[in-house]
Amino acid sequence: MRKLLAIACWLVPLIVFACGSDDGGDGSSNPPGGSPWKPTTHPFDPACGSCKPLGKGEIAHAGEADILADTETDDPTAQWNRCMLSFMHCIDDGKAIGECVTGSVCPAVCKAAFAKARAAATDVEAVDKTFFDADAPCTLPEPEAVTP
Repeated sequence: MRKLLAIACWLVPLIVFACGSDDGGDGSSNPPGGSPWKPTTHPFDPACGSCKPLGKGEIAHAGEADILADTETDDPTAQWNRCMLSFMHCIDDGKAIGECVTGSVCPAVCKAAFAKARAAATDVEAVDKTFFDADAPCTLPEPEAVTP
């Protein structure tokens, strides 16, 4: 029996760079309350009804599996992953950290927080202070529990 592996944008961000942003990268519609992430309009579907096939792969201890990508989920975790993936893709292309944050699909409030942080820190420290520290304004949101 073949196994199925569904990959949501929030589950395995390195595989789903194709999960685009719907705000054109300008982050222009932040929800009220200060969160940089938009409200969810398409939650993660454990049944993977809107998933797109990426091919087949071997999964350790599980064997062959169909690999699917959920490019529709837009919960805050998926938005954070799209933000980070656009930044990492730019870095992989050899561009400077500041240029990559500015050109990313991250919300405008995150880009502004990075600019403020880099005034008193190195670019690497500013990325941590903006996106990765526990009290960062644009840190990875706590995901909601999903049950199949």
